[in-house]
Amino acid sequence: RYPRIPFTSHQISVLEERFQRNPYLSSEEATILSQKLQLADVKVKIWFQNRRARKRREEMGQIKKEKKKTEVSDSVNNSVKSHPQSFVASSHLVPYLYITPGCSILDTNK
Repeated sequence: RYPRIPFTSHQISVLEERFQRNPYLSSEEATILSQKLQLADVKVKIWFQNRRARKRREEMGQIKKEKKKTEVSDSVNNSVKSHPQSFVASSHLVPYLYITPGCSILDTNK
């Protein structure tokens, strides 16, 4: 096993730029890129594999965050719809309730 040698900032910027254009490399492209960056072919290929995995993890994290945000919003909306009087009665405690998106069932003129 070889010692871990970190990529230089120049190498990372070139790899990232290439990844943004296309996250997959052909064998020829990997060879050319490895020569240009003075890296072994396998290092370039593994960098791309790891970068694709990182991108998938980031996308899954984003999806989970959005899903969680939607679930919380739905939960609040369902609570307001099922018990609107309790929210109107306590509106003096929550002055921003009237401007919360999705709380349109509340009428400030009651």
